[in-house]
Amino acid sequence: MVEDRKLLIAIVGTSIIAYNGIRYLLNYFRYRCSPLTPVGTVGALYVYPVKSCKGKSVFSVYCDELGPVAGEMRDRQFVVINGETGRVYKNERCDGLDCGDDAATFLANIIQDPGIIHVYADTLVGNELSLIDMLLAFNDDAPFMINTQSSLDDLNGKLHDKVTIEQFRPVIVVNNCDAFDEDKWYSVHIGDVALQCTKPCERCVMTTINSTTGIKHPSMEPLKTLRKYRLAPEGPMRKLFKDCPIFGVDAGVITPGYIHVGQTVYVRYKRAYQKANLFHRL
Repeated sequence: MVEDRKLLIAIVGTSIIAYNGIRYLLNYFRYRCSPLTPVGTVGALYVYPVKSCKGKSVFSVYCDELGPVAGEMRDRQFVVINGETGRVYKNERCDGLDCGDDAATFLANIIQDPGIIHVYADTLVGNELSLIDMLLAFNDDAPFMINTQSSLDDLNGKLHDKVTIEQFRPVIVVNNCDAFDEDKWYSVHIGDVALQCTKPCERCVMTTINSTTGIKHPSMEPLKTLRKYRLAPEGPMRKLFKDCPIFGVDAGVITPGYIHVGQTVYVRYKRAYQKANLFHRL
């Protein structure tokens, strides 16, 4: 009797594992076999060597697991911190290398704060919430953030004071696609480069700071307007993002390589948005 019970438990356990394994493989091949759809072109590329500082517009970047690289510039490889208190980063400790007194003095003279220190990301932080294994320097959630020009145009149509795409600090800007089409993307493919979309990009108070003047908008725009129509839907996503509106999509590298402005952008859509799929019959 005991042996029969053990055998039954083993059979049930094996069946559950086999079922989940087959389900995973079907989902995997469903996406791998789904068609690539052209959605637009690369309109702009940016690299932000110092976190939260002004970005640099570039024609091409090399995409690796840590993010975009343009010449000697790697995205968000440096951060400026308070020398006495350090910086609380995503409630975690992020180790780095002090760039020395010369860099600190230079920044202190500009910012008028003698306690400023310039730090280089020596060790990298893993993102445990991602669909793929990712390493981060001083990025928030992912090595790449993608915006679309049409989504910005839609937002500006609702704003009195227009904003530029630089206020959202994207790495890749896609032109000529539908507004907020990025909500539907499962993966992005540009030339030989493949990017896995990991989650929507929730926006914070940084979007209210003019990237040219450094002045915060007195009415907290565009964040205030985005909260009226771009909050996550009710459910797990709303619990995760709370009152942070969604604008853009985060991504990590599946296949590294070079991309440049003007290339065609292809995507695989999430299953709910795929119009046709070979495995839908299974």
